[in-house]
Amino acid sequence: MEAVICQSCADHTDWVLECAQPALDRVQDDPPALLSQDLLDFWLVMVFQGVVDNGSFQYLFERNLPAGITYARLGEALRRVGATEAAECLEKAVAMFPFEKAEADPERRIEFMRSQREDPAERNGPLDLLGDRAIDLSPFTYRKLAEHLQKRGLAPR
Repeated sequence: MEAVICQSCADHTDWVLECAQPALDRVQDDPPALLSQDLLDFWLVMVFQGVVDNGSFQYLFERNLPAGITYARLGEALRRVGATEAAECLEKAVAMFPFEKAEADPERRIEFMRSQREDPAERNGPLDLLGDRAIDLSPFTYRKLAEHLQKRGLAPR
């Protein structure tokens, strides 16, 4: 059996709901521009993983990011908390777009995503596979986030 980060938390969902509540309360009270780097990283990783867990990279790339947030910033936050493989999945997916600043052009982004599938009804393109891997990494990503917040004194041990 795998060790748990917090005695009261058996999986990442429990951790998010119980152990990260103090950090989550801080994030809800301040707009992202006013957050410390640690809380901004927490918020960015939660945004990334929450969206990806609900619909893979299709959902991530179909929606617009919050103002001032780029895919590069999401990747940097993932790396800072130690979720390097999730960051690599995101970075590889973003590098596939044949234009720069994909987050700034939703129509071209969605058109490109559709072009990557042999059958539009199937989720079998390279972006889909990277997104599926990011979903598989979800428990690890949340665990690394928990460890990061604990090291920073922002979540109980």
